[in-house]
Parts: sequence; C-alpha cells; structure tokens
Amino acid sequence: YFELATDAETRDLARLKAFAEEDPRNAKHELAHTIVRMYHGPEEAHSARSHFERTVVGGGIPDDVRDFRPEAPVGTIGVLSLLTQAGLTASNGEARRLVQQRGVAIDGTKVEDVRLVLDLAARTPFVIQVGKRKFARIVY
Repeated sequence: YFELATDAETRDLARLKAFAEEDPRNAKHELAHTIVRMYHGPEEAHSARSHFERTVVGGGIPDDVRDFRPEAPVGTIGVLSLLTQAGLTASNGEARRLVQQRGVAIDGTKVEDVRLVLDLAARTPFVIQVGKRKFARIVY
C-alpha cells in the first residue's frame, strides 16, 4: 500500500516492505500517518496520530464526545435503556449482551449488572462507553 497509495520514493519501497514484515503494527501506523499527511497536511497527521494513540492504544476518552440528555422524567434510568436511547446500541437486547460480555463502562468502570439503575441527578455528567470506540457524555 505504500507503493500504491502514497508518495513514497521508489528507492524506499524495499525498506518499507522489510519494515512491514518485521513490525506490521507500526508499519500500518506509518502508512496511515503518511496518507493523512498527504491529504490534510503534517499538522493534521500529527493530531490524528496523537488522538489514535490516546484513545485507541491508551484506552482514553476522545475530546469530541457528544453530549446526550436522556428521557428520564423521574431522574433514574436503567443502563440498558440509557444505552439504547443514547444510540450506543440498537436495542435493549444488544445492550444486555454487551453488559454481560463486559463491553460497557461508566467513567472507566465496567458495568456488570444488567439491572443497574442510574440516578442521573446525583451522577451526571458522566461518560458511558461501549466497546473501544463508542462514547457518550450523559448530562441531565
């Protein structure tokens, strides 16, 4: 892909191929950085790499997490309903499976109980995470 999708010099292709064979993870990172640099400039490439390392590699929370205000007139909501209302899952059934598989976290703490009821007035704002890449900041 360095040869097909980037402006890499022909003389560098053998070195890049050897690099990809010995360290495929970092070679993919370098490829992504090169492509972003080509189309968006060096500052954006650096910013994208930093964001990826902080959020995906480091398990952090992205800067651009969207805010979500749940429909909970009494101030409490079940975690399954919250996940579905926030658009983090397609259904309560999917939310249940994700909680059971330990794929849901609130402020970095894994949710283990599918019957968990959250008191929004006492707890908000907080960040709820599904998997590695789906986030929402819950505000009430």
